[in-house]
Amino acid sequence: MVELGLDCKLPSYVPTAAEAEPVRLKVDLGMFTGLEDRNRALAALRSGEWPKALEAADRALTLSKKDVEAWRLRAEAHLALNQFDQALADYQQSRALAFPAADTENRLAWRLATLPGVSTDRAAQAVVWAKKAVELAPKHGAYWNTLGVAYYRAGKWDEAIQALRQSQKLSGRVDAHNAFVLAMAHWKRGERDQARRSYDVGLRWMEQQAPENEELRRLRDEAVACARTALRLELANCAAAIHEDPKDAEVYYRRGRVYCDLGQYAQARDDFTSALAVKPEHVEAYHYRGHAHQYLKQYSAAAADYTAALQRAPKSAHFYDMRAVCRYHLKEPENALQDWQRSFDLNPKQAAVCHSLAWLYVTGPQPLRDPAKALSLAEQAVRLAPGGYSYLTALGAAHYRLGNYDKAVAALNKAAAAPQDGPTAVSQLFLAMCYQRLGDERRARALYDQALSWWQAQSGLSELQVEQLNAFRAEAELLIKDP
Repeated sequence: MVELGLDCKLPSYVPTAAEAEPVRLKVDLGMFTGLEDRNRALAALRSGEWPKALEAADRALTLSKKDVEAWRLRAEAHLALNQFDQALADYQQSRALAFPAADTENRLAWRLATLPGVSTDRAAQAVVWAKKAVELAPKHGAYWNTLGVAYYRAGKWDEAIQALRQSQKLSGRVDAHNAFVLAMAHWKRGERDQARRSYDVGLRWMEQQAPENEELRRLRDEAVACARTALRLELANCAAAIHEDPKDAEVYYRRGRVYCDLGQYAQARDDFTSALAVKPEHVEAYHYRGHAHQYLKQYSAAAADYTAALQRAPKSAHFYDMRAVCRYHLKEPENALQDWQRSFDLNPKQAAVCHSLAWLYVTGPQPLRDPAKALSLAEQAVRLAPGGYSYLTALGAAHYRLGNYDKAVAALNKAAAAPQDGPTAVSQLFLAMCYQRLGDERRARALYDQALSWWQAQSGLSELQVEQLNAFRAEAELLIKDP
C-alpha cells in the first residue's frame, strides 16, 4: 500500500503555509499491477482453458485481495472446473467488496445451471444469482433466459416456462437454447403439443444457425431424452397402425417425424421413402426426408428432395433456404446465392436468410463478393434478430470490408459478448484485423492469439468451418505480419 500526497486548497479560503496539510489517499497498487493477470484469466475463460484461468486469477489476487474482478474471474474458473464450494466462496467475497453486477450474476448463474449433471440444490443457487441479475436488469431478455434454464434445472417447471416466455418477449426472438429448454419444461408438465412446437422451433433454429454446435446437440439430445417415453409410445402405436394398414402414407410420415425427433435419421429417411412410395405427392415427406438427408450429411440427396418439394410448393421460402444450405455445403456458392435470393424475395423478414446472403457476399469467392449488399442485409438481420452472435459478426465483417473499422469494432465486440461461452475465432480474427488497420498492433496480436487458442480447444468443427477459419487466419496472419 502506498500514499499519494496532494496539496488541497479550497477556493473560498487559502490557508497559510503552516496550516496547509497534504491530503493522503491510500491506493492499492496491486489492483493496477494485476490487470495483466486479469486479462489473461478472462482470455483463458473465453478459450475454455479453465486451469490457466484459475492460475491467472490466483496471481492477480496475490497482488491485491481487494481486486473484485479477480475474485469474480476465479469464481467462474472454479465453476467451470465443477468446484462449486470454492466458486461460491470467491463470489461471496467479490460481493462483499462491491455491489452486485447484473452481467456477473448472470454469467455465474449460466455457468452453474449448464454444468453437466448439475444437482438440484446447486441449480437453486443458480436461480438465486439469475434472479438477482433480473432484478438489476429486468428488461434484459438473456438474463430471463438464464433464469428459465436455472429454474428448469431446479425442477421448477412452471417458473421455467414463465421466465423463458418472458425472455422471448423481451428479446423479440427465440433461439435453440431457449426453445429446447422450454420444450423440456412442457414435456415435464405433460404438454405434448406445446413441447413439440417448441422443439421444432429449436430444431429449425439449430439447422439454420448452428448445425454443428456441440452444446446445442447435447441440449437437443437431452430434449429428445426427456420426450423419449412419449415418443416410444408413439412409435409403438405407429407400428401397430402399419401392421393394420401397410399402405397408410400418413402413418409412415408420422413415424418418420418421430424418428427425426429421436435423432434416428436413417430410419426416418426410410419411413419418408415408404410414405412417398404410397403417396408420391406428399410434400412434407419430401421436406422432412431432406432434413434427414442433411443430418446424415447426404447433401446431394437432400437438395434433390427440396427440389421435389419446390416442384409441388414453389412459393415455400423455407424450401429454397434449405436447398441453399445444401448447395453451400456442396461448395456451389453461385447456386446457393440464387436460392437464398429466391427465399428472400418470397419472405424478406427471415433473419437467417438475410444473414446467409450477407455472409456469402462478404466471405464468399471473390467474384460473388459485394460488401455494400452484405452490409444492408446484415443490418436487416440484426434488426430482425437483435443480439445474435452470427448476425453481429457478419455486420462487423461487412463494415471491415468497406473500411469502416470503428463500426466494425463496435459490431464485433457486441458479437464477442453475445455467446454465453464467449467469443469465437471468427469474431476475434476480424477484430484482430480491424485493430491492425487502426494501428493497435499489440491488441491485434493478442486477439489473433486468442482466436487460435479458441480454435485449438474446439472439437467437431465441420470441414466447411475449418476451411473458412483457415482462410480468415491466413488473411489475418498476412496483415498482422506484413501490415
